[in-house]
Amino acid sequence: MQMDSPSYKTAEAFYEALLELNQDDLAKISQPDESTFRDPEEDESEVSATEHNPYQRRRDPRNGELYYVHRAIAEWKLGRALNPGEVVHHDNGDKRDNHPDNVWVFSCQRAHMLYENYRLRERQGIMHLFLIETLLEREGLWVVS
Repeated sequence: MQMDSPSYKTAEAFYEALLELNQDDLAKISQPDESTFRDPEEDESEVSATEHNPYQRRRDPRNGELYYVHRAIAEWKLGRALNPGEVVHHDNGDKRDNHPDNVWVFSCQRAHMLYENYRLRERQGIMHLFLIETLLEREGLWVVS
């Protein structure tokens, strides 16, 4: 399904349009579409800024600006723009899997690192007494999964 690309004058208008999408439409735009995706590395002026960058980016056809797809999906999930310091995380570790269920938002880098340490210790066989959400809440931090 080809979606129309209306022109957005502000970032707020773009976020409002994202909020109007249903889960099926969002899942379609969150997956790579090679017909509309322009690899920034093909443009020599952008190679130095994008070398070794595993995150999927798309060029907005209306204004030519690049944006990170996972951050747009996270903003849609939150229903607002990301605040400075908020961290977007891919739960399954695949940075190109931008499905809404895989994109999480942490309140800050500290919350993200606590979560990563928690999961590392689980993989090492350590049983935790508390859920990570409880630990984050006690520190005044949060995660939206």
